[in-house]
Amino acid sequence: MAGFLPARSINDKLRKITVGIWLQQQQRQEARKPLVVCRLSSKISDVLRLCDEHDIVSLPVFHEELNKFVAIVNLFHVMKYLMLKQVYADLSSQDNPEYDKKARSNVINTFKDTVSDIIDSWGAYAFTVHLTNDPLLGAIQELILKPNTYAILADASHPGEKAGSDVQRASILTQHDVITYLLNHPELNENIQDVPAKNVMQKSWKTFTKKDDPNQPLYRPVSHARTSFVLSISHLVSAITGFKCMAIHGVSSMAVVEKQEDNIKLLDNLSASDIRHLNEDTVVDALLPVLDYLKKVRKTERRPVVCYEETPLAEVMELAVKNSVHRVWVIEEASERPVGEISMTDMLAMYAGVNRE
Repeated sequence: MAGFLPARSINDKLRKITVGIWLQQQQRQEARKPLVVCRLSSKISDVLRLCDEHDIVSLPVFHEELNKFVAIVNLFHVMKYLMLKQVYADLSSQDNPEYDKKARSNVINTFKDTVSDIIDSWGAYAFTVHLTNDPLLGAIQELILKPNTYAILADASHPGEKAGSDVQRASILTQHDVITYLLNHPELNENIQDVPAKNVMQKSWKTFTKKDDPNQPLYRPVSHARTSFVLSISHLVSAITGFKCMAIHGVSSMAVVEKQEDNIKLLDNLSASDIRHLNEDTVVDALLPVLDYLKKVRKTERRPVVCYEETPLAEVMELAVKNSVHRVWVIEEASERPVGEISMTDMLAMYAGVNRE
């Protein structure tokens, strides 16, 4: 990001908006859908199935013995957990789209692992339930600063009640929800939505090809600062290699490109949400070239959502919401060469005063 920070008055306005105000407006605008949850004992196959059936990427985790929510698990967490296992490292290292019976059995068994296994792999972590009196700004900042976090849990319990223990009073607040809210409230704008895409986008490109080892990172950060870059993958490599690459680099999406010398053409994008189509029967499909995999598993044809370098941020936000995507790719207007990306995290950072460089 270019380092743009919003005026202090925007932060002050967001502090006055509580999670409860957002919940009330959300309930007035649309019928409240039942909260989809999982348990610590839920299998990975169950998580993927629920996300696929309900077209969601995040699931709150309810601990039945403690009678409260203890985490939110999302498709990036599932992808990272699976892809960092040795059985997937072995698969992504071979060009042969077939693998022996033992290897297939080992891969299938990973779908029987549980949500508890995923959470244990995180090590120490903190989980926050956002209450009705909490400022919306705090929730937004968590969506920005906590890596690979796309939703938080809001609780509408009354004072004196145990927060995070009633499924009926809990709601998921996603990045998509917050951006929709900001678009519907121009008083929170203060010219932020007029900022051109080129001042918001991530723009350092790293392209993974068949010559690269999918089990090794493409870059070595020079410091502990958060590295901003756009990760892309050649259309010639397999989908499982793409998932593996995303897991290692800690990113939830990558561009699928055709690269010839200095010319790059944006063909599609592979994201962590595309892993929800995998199960014990279809995991072999991930060995297909990435475009073939996407064509096979998607219910409808999708094209990358793009904007130009001079496109105002408001239009970029509208594109993301309208198309239900987490990121918009930035292309040169004349050549249509991809030059960067803007994620929902980048969009929210502009409002919350968070410089992610």
